[in-house]
Amino acid sequence: MSRVKIYTLLASTAAAGCCVLIALGGAVCFMGAAKAIPDWPTTFGGIAPPGEPGAFIEYLHRVGAVVVGLLVLALAATGLLWFRSRPWLLVPPLLALVLLAVVSAIGALVVLGSVSPVLAAVDLAGALMVLSLMVTAALAARIYLRNPDGTARLAFRDPFSRLALGSGIALYVVLFTGLSVGTPAPEN
Repeated sequence: MSRVKIYTLLASTAAAGCCVLIALGGAVCFMGAAKAIPDWPTTFGGIAPPGEPGAFIEYLHRVGAVVVGLLVLALAATGLLWFRSRPWLLVPPLLALVLLAVVSAIGALVVLGSVSPVLAAVDLAGALMVLSLMVTAALAARIYLRNPDGTARLAFRDPFSRLALGSGIALYVVLFTGLSVGTPAPEN
């Protein structure tokens, strides 16, 4: 299997893992299970899955986060080893690693303390950005696989690409403004 195919497979798997992880995060919130496991990063002092449904969903979310983190780390390593001259293959997983560190820190804060809805929005936005970066890496690898000479480039020149970019930006603006407007003001 070629290096580009391995990279594409890693990026696609990481993107799919991000989708599952975001859905599990939604299930954790929906079930009110964010504090079902009182310690972090362990689970009741160990690594065994708990029996309670809410705690089990939180456990699956944590395991999924580790798997996605390892996939993104592997993707970043392959980018550094094989594609240093290809920014579209190198930069997305490196940025995703930074975002994953931020999202993991917020996850720890949720378990160990309390988190405002605005910080929860930052957490979700970070997860969505990681997903976007993994999709970008997978698409860039597919383009490179079809045109290794570099004649095809990722650009936002056609109207549909601009619409997709604008929609993504609008999604983040709505996400942040909606949650910050819905956040109750602290009482004095």
